[in-house]
Amino acid sequence: MECLDDLQIGPQIEEGIDDVKWMTLSQVRASLYDSYRTIRVVMQEYHKLLKKQSL
Repeated sequence: MECLDDLQIGPQIEEGIDDVKWMTLSQVRASLYDSYRTIRVVMQEYHKLLKKQSL
């Protein structure tokens, strides 16, 4: 994923999201322990796609 301009990034309050921030890969991995299962599944699928692209 790429972002050309993150000046307009913000939380989606109507979805109950009250914070948005960029994270390192190690921060993402640590935060997945306390996240919803669906978010963990999305991240697992994303990781699989990255592996396929690097082959």
